Amino acid sequence: TTNEGLPVAKLIYNEFSAKNLNALVENLSDANATCSVRQCTVFIPILSAGFEKQPACRIAFEEARLLQIPIIPVMSAIDWKPQDWLGITVAGATYFRIYTQVSAYKPLYDSNRITDLRVAVEIACQPRPSQAEREQTEMKILKEKIEECKSKLQTWPPSRKVRTINSTTDRQPVRVAIAEPNATLAFNHIHHTITRMDLKAPPPILDEYGLPKRVQLDCMISYQWNNQTFVRTVYEDMLMREVRAWFDIWGSMQGNTNDAMATGVECAKVMLVFLSKSYVESTNCQLEFRYAVKRGKAFVIIRTQPNIQMEQWMTEA
Repeated sequence: TTNEGLPVAKLIYNEFSAKNLNALVENLSDANATCSVRQCTVFIPILSAGFEKQPACRIAFEEARLLQIPIIPVMSAIDWKPQDWLGITVAGATYFRIYTQVSAYKPLYDSNRITDLRVAVEIACQPRPSQAEREQTEMKILKEKIEECKSKLQTWPPSRKVRTINSTTDRQPVRVAIAEPNATLAFNHIHHTITRMDLKAPPPILDEYGLPKRVQLDCMISYQWNNQTFVRTVYEDMLMREVRAWFDIWGSMQGNTNDAMATGVECAKVMLVFLSKSYVESTNCQLEFRYAVKRGKAFVIIRTQPNIQMEQWMTEA
């Protein structure tokens, strides 16, 4: 950190110390500061305008990347966005907005930002197996599944069944009979409200090592964070109806958000877009929308504000 982010750094240090996490705060604005990146397991830069201008901070950042140390950025400045080298370096990274003690401990459903930060650090501190070790684990799981299939079949490999398609009998149009509206029919509406601990979270699409997991999704919800309360309500309703939906909430996008976004788009059949002014102005939302168009996905667009119109880049896509 630098002088600007020092109060936030001390706030995080006190929280980590109370939870028995070994932490070190280093103010790189000091003339005699020693860069201790090589001694850490996780690097937490406290981002601010002063951090971006400090050459020592850039050296520390580059050293962490060179050593492949997990980087979890914390945004400590309000109404400021990284530019220049820092903007390119943290592009797509999942970071936490902690400005003061109030924002750090402000309740977000059943948690808060500093608790989520601590959990992210604890996950990043876990040992990461090598590529060879991961492949061996996957091969072991696949062999166990094969043995399970063998025990259920009389012959192995199973004989291939030839299927012929009769266009006159196999492919018939589907007809759905809809009952006429009747005001005398009884109608009950049940609204479910679930806390974050009870809610079945969207399935992770990146594993703990940041690698894509190919999951089958009915739809991906594309929205801007300002509409999260409304989107959460819609997701709860879809969950009750057994619709396989995924959206970014409380750390589902672990690691690089661009990788998670791309994987979510690729796994989904339909994009459910919650259109708002903030959505149109968001660079990440625009990237998400354009990539879904490039992948040939179907769209369902919900206008969340009156008189909101689709921008030219949306209609041209």
